[in-house]
Amino acid sequence: MKKLDPLLKEIEILIPKQELLMAKVSTAAIGWHIEHSLLTINAIIDQLKRSNPADYKWKFNFRVVPKTMFAGFNFPYFLKVQ
Repeated sequence: MKKLDPLLKEIEILIPKQELLMAKVSTAAIGWHIEHSLLTINAIIDQLKRSNPADYKWKFNFRVVPKTMFAGFNFPYFLKVQ
């Protein structure tokens, strides 16, 4: 898994292109995707701060398996800096 800092640098490089729209990929501009990514990262960090590893109880859930099969995709794939 990639470290967070290099991914944030990729996002930072894309900020000047925030108005760019790639209609084949999404109806939203790159700025919307940047904002959504940052809000998601912040929410995950907040949850990690509030979580207690001692409370964790592992359980297998077949419903989650198909979703996690795609966890290796490079997101956001269409925002890769060339």
